[in-house]
Amino acid sequence: MIPSKILTAVSRATGGGLTVILGAGCSLERPTDLKLATYYAHEGYRRLVADNRVPEDDDLDDGDLAAVASHCVSHASRDALRELLPVAPFRTAEPNGGTLIVVALMREDIVRTVVTLNLDMSPNHALAQLSSGSDIAELTPQDGFSQYGAKNLVYLHGTVAEQPDYWILTKEDLELAEASGWHQVMAVLATAAPVTLFAGMGSKANVFAQSVQWLAEKLPEGQTDVYLASLDDGPVSDFAMSLKIDDAHYIKLGWCELMQSIGHRVCQEMISNLLQAAEAVQQEPGWTHPNVNCTLLEGPLLRLGLLGLGRVRAVWLGEHSKYLPQHNLSRGELNRFAELLVVAAIVAVHLDSDPSISTFGAIDFSGRSNILVRSGGGRSWTTLESQVLNEYRTAVDAHLLPRKAVLAHATNRPDETRVPTDIVEGLGHPDDIAVGDADVVFLDFDEVLVDPGRVA
Repeated sequence: MIPSKILTAVSRATGGGLTVILGAGCSLERPTDLKLATYYAHEGYRRLVADNRVPEDDDLDDGDLAAVASHCVSHASRDALRELLPVAPFRTAEPNGGTLIVVALMREDIVRTVVTLNLDMSPNHALAQLSSGSDIAELTPQDGFSQYGAKNLVYLHGTVAEQPDYWILTKEDLELAEASGWHQVMAVLATAAPVTLFAGMGSKANVFAQSVQWLAEKLPEGQTDVYLASLDDGPVSDFAMSLKIDDAHYIKLGWCELMQSIGHRVCQEMISNLLQAAEAVQQEPGWTHPNVNCTLLEGPLLRLGLLGLGRVRAVWLGEHSKYLPQHNLSRGELNRFAELLVVAAIVAVHLDSDPSISTFGAIDFSGRSNILVRSGGGRSWTTLESQVLNEYRTAVDAHLLPRKAVLAHATNRPDETRVPTDIVEGLGHPDDIAVGDADVVFLDFDEVLVDPGRVA
């Protein structure tokens, strides 16, 4: 069960109330699919000994990556460290669901800082997948403090994209890092949030146990609630005790399940706000259409999940983004989205259906109708129509897109005397008198509100 203080921190979205510290366990689940440092230490050491590059040492803990790294440097050179990690999988590591969700929470200004003790690039790839742009600063020890911003992804020990001989830190490297100002300052900055969550930490807190200890020592006494999520020994592990974790602050969940649960709570709050906005726009003086209760959309929106809801916000509002934060919506954008929810609810009631919403912005009404929904945001009807047709031409799954599209908030809608849509087959530009609108039927938002049967 997720503790109430974490749920409160994420549901209220109080401007970065949560810091998340990622351990090796956060990179285990698919599709990231990496292994723990103990595996790489053991396998790398075994190969180097078999190749006669380093001597065998019966007293060496070959599951301690830092200790194995020190042994390699002492008896060979730093070049040998390249044998300890499969660099390509670390460079190209895909983010799993948990990593994507924590980045989405950063985009929503719920998580202020993510500190990863890992070297793989999956968090970086998550930023790209969620169109973060310059919204989140990425920092490594090579960057210093100059890039530190309002929201930060901190690679505490760097990444495999950096200097090859320092992909793996020896015990001596860790001692030097401990004395460096960068690590100390990052520890202070990262743990200044009201809630700090450690996730993916094994019972030994992996080979970066010292790093975690630095962070633990910097936690403001009485100001920060510290939680540990893992699937190991719980509050009785050495690592948990070093953080003073009790039963109330231990969460027995894996990384992806943990973030899915947190994302679900955030979704609930977002959807509540959207449905309130849908109710409010129907009470405005200029609203001349029938009113409808939009709560029937709560389930379909919740099934989208945090990532899917962010995608639908983007496509419905015409943003060229893979994830549009609700946190960033202006009042006008929120109202536009709310009005689209209203038309969806009116059609659902008219067709007596249970609607479902896809992440490419289509609504299926129990098989009775299937429509694409798009908002122009003041753009001309022709421009919006052209953009929708381009989606049909370029989308990988274009055959799954419905052949009816409801367009809203567009100016200068053409009259009904345009070229018929069935002169020739295939998709074309809406201004092309030979092809016309192809087989896509475009419906006006306001007309559907008055006569929802038009979508049938």
